[in-house]
Amino acid sequence: FSWILFFLINLTRIILLSFLLVSGNSYFDLTHNLFWFFGSTLFVVLIWLLTIKIFKIKGIPFYQDLIYLLKNSSFNKKNKKYN
Repeated sequence: FSWILFFLINLTRIILLSFLLVSGNSYFDLTHNLFWFFGSTLFVVLIWLLTIKIFKIKGIPFYQDLIYLLKNSSFNKKNKKYN
């Protein structure tokens, strides 16, 4: 889902910038830099938040898996001496 949304937003951005470049608009560089510096970060964050909301993700998958593995690993067990 998220890659399709990112693709569509990016395609719209490319079309808009192409129109500005072909028309010789003086705002092309400004618009390109705004998209580059702020737009890309904003796109990724918004898509990430939207994906979390749509799929009802309750936690951070990789982080929670890592914590679970560390808690249940042999590194976390106290030294036990067997008689």
